[in-house]
Amino acid sequence: MKAEVKGMKVQLRYLVLVILMMATSKVASAQNLNFKGPFDAGKLPLTGLDETSGVVASQQNVNVLWTHNDSGDGPFVYGISIQAEVLCTLKIENVTNRDWEDIAYGPGPKAGANYLYVSETGDNEAKAPSVFVYRVEEPLIGGRENITVKADKLEFVYPDGPRDAEALIVDPLTLDIYIITKRERKSRIYMAKAPHSEGMKRTLVFVGELSIPLITASDISAKGDEILLKDYAYVYYWKRNETEPLSTTLKRTPTKLPYMPEPQGEAICFSAKADGYFTLSEREDTSFVTHLYTYPKFKSRKELNQIQDVGRPSISITPSRDTPGIFDLRYSIPAISRIRISLHNAFMYKIEDIEKDTREAGVQEREIDLIDKPDGLYIVILRTDESYTAIPVEVKH
Repeated sequence: MKAEVKGMKVQLRYLVLVILMMATSKVASAQNLNFKGPFDAGKLPLTGLDETSGVVASQQNVNVLWTHNDSGDGPFVYGISIQAEVLCTLKIENVTNRDWEDIAYGPGPKAGANYLYVSETGDNEAKAPSVFVYRVEEPLIGGRENITVKADKLEFVYPDGPRDAEALIVDPLTLDIYIITKRERKSRIYMAKAPHSEGMKRTLVFVGELSIPLITASDISAKGDEILLKDYAYVYYWKRNETEPLSTTLKRTPTKLPYMPEPQGEAICFSAKADGYFTLSEREDTSFVTHLYTYPKFKSRKELNQIQDVGRPSISITPSRDTPGIFDLRYSIPAISRIRISLHNAFMYKIEDIEKDTREAGVQEREIDLIDKPDGLYIVILRTDESYTAIPVEVKH
């Protein structure tokens, strides 16, 4: 991500502190939430959507997701199918894309209409005097490939100085806007109470914080009763109690849901019916193909256990029983392949290559030496000629 590269110095300043926080953040394991995945829904084209940084499901265009790039693109939102085919380009003609980081969906000022909310909240160096949320009435695609619209420009300032934020939620029950920051030890939650009008600069209200840093994306279900947040390694889930404020919901311990860490995963959304969720990643380099992954919810634990994405290598990692800091990596590949195993930090920056070799099809095992690595969260990535998979590992000496 271009903006991320520019902000490398800022990221490194917080790196050690953030990794330590992530290693100790409190979450509950998934219970009675029958999500499974990832399943590969499709591949984005090699041009156009290089830095996908937000995604949301349409409620009126059937089987359509809206997504966008962050910095480096024009003011475009793209309608894609749930198989990752680009259907249309939505141009917002009265705004620019300085650093778009998320997109949300919800009601708005016109009764019965649906709106897209695009967050201009990326600020790696925490210098922007204000941030914007662009509100656009969602069009019906109807076979059109290019659509031009105008946005309501909603301007906000933080009460305690500029922040970098990549997560936006519009509460469908109240229309309140929530912005969640990224770089603090505890991600901060800010709120703007509805109604929202352009032409006036409003001060956000600080309403709480999370024990989780590095929040990169968010979504809320159309009914307003389920919330998703993600960082680079995990997806977190909250169930809302009736009409309580979202800030109250987010104070509770979340549940971790299934997630395979992506190269630069900064986009997540529920499906239109909240019977699953989708994730997208920025493209790591020109050779990397961005996949749309889906994590469906199954009706029963039995049904869930019978489903497996057999085309993707399976991977697991466990601490050695004999030596602290040594981990046993086990993976399987469906065909003879060139493989590359690499170790990454909590920002998904590569630390080192662990192995480059050609392997036969089947189950493979090897040790990974993390004895000299500081305590914290790391990601092990396995690539083959045709596929990608990854798994987080927490080091505690």
